Amino acid sequence: RLGPLFLLAAVPALLIAYGDPGGAFRHLGIKTAALGQVLLLLVGTALDSFVHFATLGARSQAWHEGRAGQWYARAVEKGQGLSLPRGLVPAFFATTRCFTVAVAAVVATALGAQVGGGLLGWIPGLLLIGWAGRRLWRRRAAYDRHFYHTTAFYAEVLGGGTVAASDREPVPYDALYWVPPRWRPAVWASVRQLDRRLPLGRLVAVAHLGLWFFCIRGVAPAFVTTYLLVVLTGQVAVCAVLGTPSAAPRPFQIALQSVGDWVGARTFVNLRWLGPHVGSLALVALFGTTYGWAWVGTWAAVHLGLSVAAAVVVTLAAEGTTRSAA
Repeated sequence: RLGPLFLLAAVPALLIAYGDPGGAFRHLGIKTAALGQVLLLLVGTALDSFVHFATLGARSQAWHEGRAGQWYARAVEKGQGLSLPRGLVPAFFATTRCFTVAVAAVVATALGAQVGGGLLGWIPGLLLIGWAGRRLWRRRAAYDRHFYHTTAFYAEVLGGGTVAASDREPVPYDALYWVPPRWRPAVWASVRQLDRRLPLGRLVAVAHLGLWFFCIRGVAPAFVTTYLLVVLTGQVAVCAVLGTPSAAPRPFQIALQSVGDWVGARTFVNLRWLGPHVGSLALVALFGTTYGWAWVGTWAAVHLGLSVAAAVVVTLAAEGTTRSAA
């Protein structure tokens, strides 16, 4: 689950680094170095927060049971505490602590980039990653115990358990009215599989926010073209998840329908976001002067072609090999 969150944080860094209307491909060395330093900070901050919060259960339970935090209990008696259950107070302190560490690393990186000619700007991120990695390595033997202790404690205190991908409302079957009835059951099952694994809708939304950002800033059309190719290719490539043995046991898949039918079903899985893509591009064409409706139609055709190609490749690599082996 940490991967998509990291991607959501990394996309703005990518936009800031390369979204230069005066020349998106100029000074690539400086821009790439700045992006690399930011990504190091993101990885270091994510690891540091992950290690700190994953091992918070024992400390939080001690606070909850009154075995720790007596100084805070005395402060509460004087009316100086927070309006939180005692077991959640360590999480509040942990949030403040992780935020402070992240801000200090950002400031140190900025100072290092200014003072050391750019080379010192790499050190804070590397140190943060090394520090967090060392702590995670030291706790590796007991990581499962720490993780489940923390998860169980906060599920009990908060009363609702943790939020998981499977907690999202599944796509209603009737929402796939645009899929031919022959493939609709397979498309519905495949979409549910993807939604359990990835917040793809949010990633697509962030990608189009980036597109609007580039277009508003007047970035060169060549850069926008490259960006859209990356976005669309990444979106359809996600269907590779549907070809893994855990998502698609191959003998079972072949028993359900033919290889050709799986190509058709996965094509429509990839076309799930065609409407939002075209709508986003239409807004760019409607409110801008650089791109027209032919541009929107071209990218709709590109999306269709990539969807079919990805479906063919994934299906041949999965069900296709099963049939040939049989």
